[in-house]
Amino acid sequence: MASDGGMVLQSKPKTDTSALDARNGKDIQGIPWERLNFTRDKYRETRLKQYKNYENLSRPRFELLKVCQILL
Repeated sequence: MASDGGMVLQSKPKTDTSALDARNGKDIQGIPWERLNFTRDKYRETRLKQYKNYENLSRPRFELLKVCQILL
């Protein structure tokens, strides 16, 4: 800690992950997997099962709405 005119400045902990850190196994987002109750692979598997992948519309919305109204 450093003092600056009565104010105490604290240094922030290092949060960035370098390329070397990533190559050595550190999670690129800084997630501490070793402290969690599940592994990164298990979390990814669960997320992929639950995640809905949204895609851009193949046609303009007003054209799709016409098709929907016809079916109703």
